[in-house]
Amino acid sequence: MNPRLNAWGTMALAAMIGMLGCTPTWADVLPFEVYQAQQRLEAHPDRYDRADQFCRGKRLHARCTIPDSVFSGGGPGTCRIQIDPSLYSIDLSCVLHDEAVVERDLPKGGYQAPDDLCHDGPSPVDGIDCDSAKSAHMPVDRFCRSHFVGERCEVSFVHLGQTLRDSGTCQVVTEERPFYFRGRRKALRNVLRCEPIQPVQRQFTPTSWWERVRPKTRTESAP
Repeated sequence: MNPRLNAWGTMALAAMIGMLGCTPTWADVLPFEVYQAQQRLEAHPDRYDRADQFCRGKRLHARCTIPDSVFSGGGPGTCRIQIDPSLYSIDLSCVLHDEAVVERDLPKGGYQAPDDLCHDGPSPVDGIDCDSAKSAHMPVDRFCRSHFVGERCEVSFVHLGQTLRDSGTCQVVTEERPFYFRGRRKALRNVLRCEPIQPVQRQFTPTSWWERVRPKTRTESAP
């Protein structure tokens, strides 16, 4: 993952192009603060505002390791820059080389439309419902279909071409679907998924001036 726009902006851009059939400007699609952060990043691609605990004291492209199980979000990675879409900060964080791929067999629809989208009748966007009764039924992934919230579950996933298994708990997770229709919007749905018992928690710390500008050493560089 090179310095990039966050997934929110990327998905919103794709949705807008598909629905409107035209090429928008960045300012039309992204929150203005995210657009400003992207401009800062393009002007100074090696500078960042915060670093997580796995890249603290390291530089861009340095090796890093998250000491946890693969399903929980652990493994070897590289320190890369990303934009936080909620705080609008430029962060240096440990990005895994290979993440677990979980096939949950969840339906594509069931997202609740924002209220202002439903004033004129049914939702104009496929998979997003104005009828609260339709979106009230909580989708359940294939690992929690015979379990209740909080119960243990067994999940299978693919990592580096191998199918592995791990334990988790069935948890209610709010999923977002960004889209563009007469402006930026988000649809939400709650789903019951088998999640890690103790997922990796990132703790970000503001970086000092010296950490932002000090030269990168040869031993820090990833291959």
